[in-house]
Amino acid sequence: MAKYFDETERAILESISRENLDMVLKKFDTIDRLSGSAGELEALQYLLGKLDEYGVPYREYVFDSYLSDPKKASLSVLQPDGATLEIPAKTRAFSANCPDGVTGELVYATGKGGIDFDTAAQINWTREQVEGKIIVSEGGGPQHMDKAIELGAIALIHVWPSKEDVIHEMTASPVWGAPTPETHRLLPTIPEVSVKNSDGEMLIEMAKKGNARVRLTACTDSGVRKLHLAVAEIPGQSDDYVLLSGHLDSWYVGITDNAVGNALCLEMARLFHEHRAELKRGIRIAWWPGHSNGRYAGSTYYCDREFESLRKHCVAYINADSPGSRFGVIPLVRSTLSEKPGYFEDAVRDVAGAEPVWDFPIRAGDNSMWGAFVPFHLMLRDRPDAEHAGAKVGGSGGGWWWHSKQDTYDKADLDILVRDSRIFASFALRIMQSKVLPVDLVAMAEKMLEILRGYETDLCDAFDLSSVISKAEELRQAAEQVALKGAADSEALNALYKTAAGRLNALMYTTVSPYYQDVAYDLKAFHGFYRVCGITRENTSPEWIVFHQTDFLRQVNRFRTEVDQVIEDINRYLEKAI
Repeated sequence: MAKYFDETERAILESISRENLDMVLKKFDTIDRLSGSAGELEALQYLLGKLDEYGVPYREYVFDSYLSDPKKASLSVLQPDGATLEIPAKTRAFSANCPDGVTGELVYATGKGGIDFDTAAQINWTREQVEGKIIVSEGGGPQHMDKAIELGAIALIHVWPSKEDVIHEMTASPVWGAPTPETHRLLPTIPEVSVKNSDGEMLIEMAKKGNARVRLTACTDSGVRKLHLAVAEIPGQSDDYVLLSGHLDSWYVGITDNAVGNALCLEMARLFHEHRAELKRGIRIAWWPGHSNGRYAGSTYYCDREFESLRKHCVAYINADSPGSRFGVIPLVRSTLSEKPGYFEDAVRDVAGAEPVWDFPIRAGDNSMWGAFVPFHLMLRDRPDAEHAGAKVGGSGGGWWWHSKQDTYDKADLDILVRDSRIFASFALRIMQSKVLPVDLVAMAEKMLEILRGYETDLCDAFDLSSVISKAEELRQAAEQVALKGAADSEALNALYKTAAGRLNALMYTTVSPYYQDVAYDLKAFHGFYRVCGITRENTSPEWIVFHQTDFLRQVNRFRTEVDQVIEDINRYLEKAI
């Protein structure tokens, strides 16, 4: 039997309409929604019509952004007798446009496969190995593209690591959102294509034998497009709000990535609006454009455009991407550790009767708000059971059809989508309705110390974390004093939790200024420290030791300064609480 936080949660969760969710899926199964297209605008107009029907207030933003549409690609193995062997291939968004093609020697360069990409410092390719050649590799992420360009390769072929009979659409650029005058230099300057695992293994064997030559073409259409972003705005009894979102655009009809999230968000807008008089905090619900062929252009624009509001009043960012997929039976909670231990996992158990698993957040999926000092960041991703866990993909509940034409209506599971809708509603409501935000600064500080001490054991003498760990211990001691004081003044405590947990999230999960976005690499917690783990004077050149030391010292300064600010905020709160 479900356990509800309060009567508002009960009323909303018990009113979720399976028919309403299904209505959106069937409608969107007829619309290709690549961002910037007429299909995406048609889908948005449908959603706005439903919001009007429900009486939900919303704001529409119209803005220009920089997108890249992958069009077509070809890949031919040039045989010694003059014949060619054609290999099915797809290019990627932001690949260099190369309609005339490139021809060159094929060379194999090993790389960690799938979507669990290596960081650039761990890609052990050399200029002698790849310069002037076409790389075939299991590694095909943006950091591999960066490395290939740096070393003078002329093209990159990515071999997908699992054996499904599809080629997945992907994005080659590491630039998060629209480029700036500085980051536009990171846009790829060589072509990249993807091939299926079976074809890729054949190419790798050819490359290992030597003297293999291939020719590839890649056609992309990159440029400025006008985007439309809708955000429902349902106020509560205070100015604070939760931001719930999912990306509107998809590859093809994209039912499980992400028509399911669009349906969930629309149903949440209907129900939260019906119960608006009961809401202690408000909720905003966004449908992001520019996710697939703009590398999160919509959510990044919103963060830039509404940064002050997010910094002052947003208490949680919850991202609905790929709920309700067939076989996605295991709820995976990704959160930033600012919450009371097990808080969101307990919500899953309470309202869904499912046993969740937990993991750190990832630098993907419209997680564009980390720099805006938001105290909670949440994403629910479903994992398949063991029987269906073969595909190495980034969404769709682990379904092999992810980012392909095969992601159609039959790949959704309405029972799971109703379950996930209950979970998302519970996540939002338990934050919105809590008298005191469910932040635990002590647990957060302890987890920070655990992570930092783990890194310290893998650092050489060129990198000293002792002052960072000492400052984190000061933070824990200050947080313990907050816990001892209790919550006599809930308004003051909430204000502290908002700024402290928000600032610590930005510190843990970004490496740049809060007003900018990190690149779209696989960034770990405290990535500025993680990236030098395992680097020694023996395995790294003197130049790169200096490069890494420079960045490391700046990250140390950043850590100590940001934590000092949190401690000062805590001390001011404690002085008033006496």
